Amino acid sequence: MKREWMLDLILTAITFVVSFAFTFGPGAYRMSLPPTLLISVAAAGAVWLSGRLPRLALALTLVLTVSIPLLDSAFQAMDIVIVFVAYRVTRNTQLPVAGLAVFAFVALTVTDSWQRIVFDRTFATPSVLYPALLTALAVGLGAESRRVVAQCDLLLTLRDVDRRRAVSDERRRIARDIHDIAAHHLSAVVVRTRLAIKIDTPETYEDATSFAALTAGEALDSIRHVVRVLNTERDVPLLPQATLADLDDYIASMEAAGLRVSAAVSAGSDVDVEVQVAAMRILQEATANVLRHRGPGQCWLTVANGRKDLRVVVEDDGPLAPAVTAPDGSEGGYGLIGMQERAESCGGSLTVGPSDRGGWRVAALLPVPG
Repeated sequence: MKREWMLDLILTAITFVVSFAFTFGPGAYRMSLPPTLLISVAAAGAVWLSGRLPRLALALTLVLTVSIPLLDSAFQAMDIVIVFVAYRVTRNTQLPVAGLAVFAFVALTVTDSWQRIVFDRTFATPSVLYPALLTALAVGLGAESRRVVAQCDLLLTLRDVDRRRAVSDERRRIARDIHDIAAHHLSAVVVRTRLAIKIDTPETYEDATSFAALTAGEALDSIRHVVRVLNTERDVPLLPQATLADLDDYIASMEAAGLRVSAAVSAGSDVDVEVQVAAMRILQEATANVLRHRGPGQCWLTVANGRKDLRVVVEDDGPLAPAVTAPDGSEGGYGLIGMQERAESCGGSLTVGPSDRGGWRVAALLPVPG
């Protein structure tokens, strides 16, 4: 804004100085000091208004163009005033370019024709060339500047939109990671503790306490690390994400929590790491849902690497939990939304529905690059 104001001031000052020099300096035609000052101020005012009140600037320019011949006088700087006003009005407004071009061409033609008559210049050279050239220069540059300014504004707007979208996506990703960590570990703790209460023996209480301490400690360490990574003032190395290579350890932890797992894995380690991470997160959330809603029971995992995609399926033997619905999150909570986003993050899809085994079936298809 300050730079624009300075440009207005500079152009206005230049217009006044040039107008005064052309009308009162050596060779000025029929101009005394009072009309010289009046015309110079009017010309400078038209240039100043062209950046703020464009229609008024056009009207003032038109009055100057017509009044000079009517007063039987000459204003040799009128061409500069018309060019400045036409350029700035075209650049700073959304007025039709064609209309501004017609205005500039007519005003320049009237000014040029009158100056040829006053200064007894020949009309051998077509007088239309000079106004046409200045019109094309002023209005053409103004239209191009308008287009560039509009593109810059659009780019700034898109940058802000992308920045807000990136912040929103990062917030969702962080929330999803923290939810996955908490859901996986805490679900195992809850189920193992409930199982110990149900059996009600000193040995099961001791095992459940040890398991809860170990699992809760792992969850706390993972969450703390996520929080440390978010602290931009410190350089915290990122921990590796769980991949299919960690599937055996994960199955062992689920079985320690009381969930019997039957796994059928035919996926190789050459699958893209991003796809493996998404698959593991979906497996963790799906089995955590089994623990939360089903409790100790039977669970079937299938991880199969096809020609173009990786198929991940988690099923349990029920009973059906009424709180679990389709993966739109309408009733199923953030876990189902998180699994859906995990699948979509690598171009895949997720379906949730009743299983033939008596419980629920979570199936994800994740494209394999290459």
